[in-house]
Amino acid sequence: MDKQQYLLELEKELRSLSKGEQQEILADYEEHFESARAKGRSDADIIEGLGQPEKVAKEIIAQAKMVKTLEASSGNSMPRAVFSTVVLSLFNLTFILGPAIVCFVIPIVLYVCAVVLFIYPLLLLFQDGFTLIYANKIFLMLGSIGFGLLSFVGGSSLMKLVYRLFVNYVKFNVRIVRGRSA
Repeated sequence: MDKQQYLLELEKELRSLSKGEQQEILADYEEHFESARAKGRSDADIIEGLGQPEKVAKEIIAQAKMVKTLEASSGNSMPRAVFSTVVLSLFNLTFILGPAIVCFVIPIVLYVCAVVLFIYPLLLLFQDGFTLIYANKIFLMLGSIGFGLLSFVGGSSLMKLVYRLFVNYVKFNVRIVRGRSA
């Protein structure tokens, strides 16, 4: 690939930007090629240093979107966002933190119970050895394993639910801070 092919591919990848932005970027890259050639570097060496046009274009487009987003924020929306963040923080600390901790602790307790209920039959075996007493407790051990499985499945399901609720609540907070309707 040479300079012309590189610039053509870069232009093709930058098609989502305005023509003015494209021309400015291509002029910068053409200037980069010329200054590197003046220092004795080959096109292949220059392209290797720049990276593939697809990757370069993705980075440029991402930066352009970030700049547009920052420019789109008006000066009067910043105080509103700060106020919303402070009020939401106080609300979250006062009313949400306690229940959130409980919602995360319950699945953890269920996981611990599951582990204990799985290990219980092994502890009985070490305590009594494989004797008639151990055989009499077989149903107790099977029940323990069954409750351990139920506890594990319940903890997993509850953890997934709590996680989804937490993610949705965080998204809700972000929408409020940004000033969009919830």
